[in-house]
Amino acid sequence: MALRYHIWFWLLALAGFFGVVYLFKGVLLPFALGAAVAYLLNPLVNGLGRVKIRRGPAAILILGAFFLVLFGILALISPLLYQQSLQLIKDLPDYVDQMITWGGPYVAQLMEALGQGDNFDLKAFMQEHGTQLVGGAGKALDTVAGGLAAGGQAAMD
Repeated sequence: MALRYHIWFWLLALAGFFGVVYLFKGVLLPFALGAAVAYLLNPLVNGLGRVKIRRGPAAILILGAFFLVLFGILALISPLLYQQSLQLIKDLPDYVDQMITWGGPYVAQLMEALGQGDNFDLKAFMQEHGTQLVGGAGKALDTVAGGLAAGGQAAMD
């Protein structure tokens, strides 16, 4: 009987722990990232310690190397991302037309099943409400990008 109470206690304690982590995830993210980085890089710092480099300078050396590699990767990737973004913006109307052509019959069947009849024109609907759809997608993207930027800023702090 006592084992059953122990199991319930630990399950509730675990659920409570995850609940607290969920509630304070914005505050705990920098600490969790810092702990993970410290745990993963500790063997490298210890290795540099065997070469007679003290922990402080070894940590600064590793951090500097990390940022150099990060900025190097960003410098290599950002022109490609820029070019591909411009190409996507240029090709997006064609993609939308292809989607309308492909999805038109399916939407027509759906509208008939819903009782809207044959007078539904997907292309006209998209032209009329496309800005609202793109605006909603833009707001969602802005929210996601803002959350990532805030998380990145929190990680940098």
